[in-house]
Amino acid sequence: MFDKFFNRPPGGKAIKKAAANPAADAPKTGAAPAAATPPAPDVAKLPTAPAPAPSPPAAVSSAPAKVEEKPDSKGPNEAIPDIKTLKIDRSLPREKPKMPDGSAAPEAAREAAKSPADSALKTPSPNTLTPLNRPAESATPAAAPSRPASVPQASPPASSGGVSPPEPISAARPPSPLASEKTDSTSAQDPVKPSPLPAPTAPVALLTAPKKADAPASTLPPVPAPKPTEPPAPKAAQFQNLPATDAWCPPAIAEHYPELRAHIYEDNAATERVLPGGWRIVGATKRGRQHAHKATHREDALAFNVGAQFTILCVSDGAGSCPLSRLGSHVASHTVAARLMEQLPKLEKAVTDDADKLKTELSAQLTAALVAACQALVDMAAKTKTSAKDYRCTLLTLLHWRGEKHELLIANQIGDGAILVLNQDKSTRRIGEADSGQFSGEVSCFVPDDNARDKAKKIDFIAPADAVECVLLCTDGLEDPFFPIAKKAGDLFRQLYAGVSEPLKDFKAQPPQPPILPQESAAGALGQWLEFEKRGENDDRTVLLLHRRPPTVTF
Repeated sequence: MFDKFFNRPPGGKAIKKAAANPAADAPKTGAAPAAATPPAPDVAKLPTAPAPAPSPPAAVSSAPAKVEEKPDSKGPNEAIPDIKTLKIDRSLPREKPKMPDGSAAPEAAREAAKSPADSALKTPSPNTLTPLNRPAESATPAAAPSRPASVPQASPPASSGGVSPPEPISAARPPSPLASEKTDSTSAQDPVKPSPLPAPTAPVALLTAPKKADAPASTLPPVPAPKPTEPPAPKAAQFQNLPATDAWCPPAIAEHYPELRAHIYEDNAATERVLPGGWRIVGATKRGRQHAHKATHREDALAFNVGAQFTILCVSDGAGSCPLSRLGSHVASHTVAARLMEQLPKLEKAVTDDADKLKTELSAQLTAALVAACQALVDMAAKTKTSAKDYRCTLLTLLHWRGEKHELLIANQIGDGAILVLNQDKSTRRIGEADSGQFSGEVSCFVPDDNARDKAKKIDFIAPADAVECVLLCTDGLEDPFFPIAKKAGDLFRQLYAGVSEPLKDFKAQPPQPPILPQESAAGALGQWLEFEKRGENDDRTVLLLHRRPPTVTF
């Protein structure tokens, strides 16, 4: 069809005719439309171009095909786009065939150029899509009355059988791809003007729905936003109370020290002893929850000895990072108590009757006992082929001399812990200084280190002794919950003398308890008092007291 329409031989290119006489080509009055046939072009005078390679058929898509627009000038060998990719613009009248000189072709030539395929493009069946994916149009209407051949035929409007989506209308529409150049179809030979174009249909909104009118403002009060819920509190640590899995004294050490093999270890222990002169010793030690959870031994130890004129009290705390510190604390505290128990009865009467000589002698004996404790751990390490640092521990010592003429209280501290004094006027004070580092639990001096021997020479006197109501020695397991213990010593002594009615501030739990030290037997009550709970305080707790009996103070 297009070969005839463009006056080209089948399978060949469009051939541009030579100039002809316009008058000869004009339509004759009264001539039949199909009688005139345009003259055949002179093909021999035109250059022959090789036929283009056949291109694969273009895929038919659902969207209308778009043809790239090119300049109007086309060479004789330029390929015509395939009919499957052409988009026919039906909003404008179809361009009429033209003669080589640019004038309109006779009506007969136009009619002859029509083909069944061209008619099929104009009159598709209802409710079907054409090969160009255009909406279906109604069947061709009845033949209109004849009109001059120069009047272009307008496209029939779309029938109600199919819905035609609107074509986008542009102010400046590009030229039709079927026309090689613009011509004015109304010439002197055709004075009739073309019929007006059909009115474009209203565009259909496909992407967005029409905007609704704003709803009237609600008269209901605004609903308040729900309050954010607080995160649940972290669950408390669930500690287990497991027995120690290994021997308190390893067999390799026990074979060299039979007295350690004979020692009966207990996780929790309490002791007391009534002394002549109206004094009493009360002590308790408790394995910390951290050791109980890990099934390890208690590392704290306590020891005391009582002579005819003196009393020795010692508490010790093994360093947690040292594997044999539980043996170190036990050996160090018992060595000091045993050494003083051996040497103090040997003091001559001339020394015990003179206050200055007594102070000097008691200080020397206490220092010697502390040095002996350091040496005992060094010797144990050498004999068992272990390291002396494996036995590291702290050591707090109190010596109470009650002679016929003089009463003295002297103390020494190596490592952390605390020595507290309660006077009969209810005032409190701390004796000595803890060898603590910059952070909690950090200790700068341990037995049997060399600096412990130097610290053993620092002796503190508690005077006057007759004004003292109670002296308390404790490890850091009791010091830390009451930190700073120098300021909270009054609260601590108040609970020991007046009992517990409510937990202290920042304590998680502390069961109510009657007064402890005024009881006839206070050891068990003191052990129960050590059961208080405070977050983060899970170390061993050991306390040893020397107090007057009966008490002379009340809270």
